[in-house]
Amino acid sequence: MDEPPERAAACAYVAKGPPYWGLSKREDSRFLGRKDGGAGGDFDFKNRKQWYAKTNKTFIAMVRTGKWRPEAAVDVEEVINVMLSKTTETSVLVEESKKRDEEKKAASIKRQLGVPRDEPALLAHLRDAHDIDDAAIEASSAWPELGPRSEISNARRVERAIRLGIFAPDAIRERATRAKLQ
Repeated sequence: MDEPPERAAACAYVAKGPPYWGLSKREDSRFLGRKDGGAGGDFDFKNRKQWYAKTNKTFIAMVRTGKWRPEAAVDVEEVINVMLSKTTETSVLVEESKKRDEEKKAASIKRQLGVPRDEPALLAHLRDAHDIDDAAIEASSAWPELGPRSEISNARRVERAIRLGIFAPDAIRERATRAKLQ
């Protein structure tokens, strides 16, 4: 399905990238510049004698003052929508990258400590006897109260904590749920 022409023009404008040149009145400089209360724009004193935005964020701030508009013939609201969607896409990619990095770091620590894989029979026992799922067992890997991690699986640490009375099964489930929500 083809994009509406306004959306296509906005995408092309944003893809071209900064600087975004615009039109304004001379007396509105205090709203557009970098001084207190300004939108953070820059002014070209040498050639074009115009305000411009170096970033998408500054573009949006300058437009929202109501004192500046881009010189290009584009739908300003559509341009802002494209810019904000790119920001959201970038945020998602950054979060995914951070999550992968954390997973790699956790795997590296497990290798360095010689933490074995969780035993399937023990996982089944914890699930059946204590209603503790695999996610809760994995979350417990960072709990220092369960004792050393070196050369002992997460499932074995949880089982040991229950056996020694360090944690009750319901406390393990509750703490893992809280950790998941954070």
